[in-house]
Amino acid sequence: MNDQTIIVYDPTSSPVVTAARQAGGQGVLERWLATMSPLTIKAYRISFADFVDFVYGSNTPVEQGLQMWVGEPSLVAHNVALAYIVDLKNRGLSNSTINSRLSSLRSFVKQASTQGLCEWALNLPSEKRMPYRDATGYPVEVLRGLIASCDNDGEAGIRDRALLYLMIDSALRAASVVGLRRGDVDLKGRRIKFVPKGRREFEWKPVSTRTRDALSALIKSRGSLGDADAIFVTLDPIHKGDYPLTLAGLEWICARRGDKIGVAGIHPHGLRHSAATILYNATSDLKMVQELLGHGSRTTTERYIDSVTNQSGVASKLLEGLV
Repeated sequence: MNDQTIIVYDPTSSPVVTAARQAGGQGVLERWLATMSPLTIKAYRISFADFVDFVYGSNTPVEQGLQMWVGEPSLVAHNVALAYIVDLKNRGLSNSTINSRLSSLRSFVKQASTQGLCEWALNLPSEKRMPYRDATGYPVEVLRGLIASCDNDGEAGIRDRALLYLMIDSALRAASVVGLRRGDVDLKGRRIKFVPKGRREFEWKPVSTRTRDALSALIKSRGSLGDADAIFVTLDPIHKGDYPLTLAGLEWICARRGDKIGVAGIHPHGLRHSAATILYNATSDLKMVQELLGHGSRTTTERYIDSVTNQSGVASKLLEGLV
């Protein structure tokens, strides 16, 4: 009988195991997000940043804030989440948006529990989804007033004009606006790059001339920017330019612009609805509206208007003349 060498596997010799032990609870969020699509990652980042900003303040790193939260006792953590839901409602967010934020938090808690960071699950019911909502948006006069409010308003006016044009002329979703980086903007080609909702790949979207000019003015005012630098940042005097604009920040800007012209409740998604309604009323071209909004379903587009060749570039040009 031949002698056989018995090899005993020593798990401590594995560099992967060693690194995992050293990491402990650190980097849980980033390791988890690394398994997802770019669009999902962006959506989670926006949700988590908004939550941590509400609970601990904008100076707290997102992963640190999330780990502090899941480290709380179940009762405390649930009360914090309930307070966050109340804040979202007070900001005028739709039930579907609130449910999306809740889903993100539930998913992180579940992931954290597998890492031994908490021993509870986030058991909060979803908000009831409304079967119908008014999707007509705001009148043209209101949109023009919002744009005019940016005149002679310094750095905020330069930034906010570009924000408004992207949401009105290009009907860009709020998440895509705040996620825009310098490398996503092609000024010469008059287009921007983003990942449409429900897709994995980036695509280029034409923008109106005034949107391109507003983005150009903003980029010039920001100075030297790398491709990965955020286009839109906070203008907080303490942390000016250090932090990319969050979804909550964008909502605040829209509400503030509305207050300046005496119109309450202006919301980013309402601007997207406005673009759809105005364009359809002017053209009666449902397909053009559908492509502008990036909808895969005609039924979804029909909810926006209430009453292919790349048509989004044509639509942006039309909206530039209508608003």
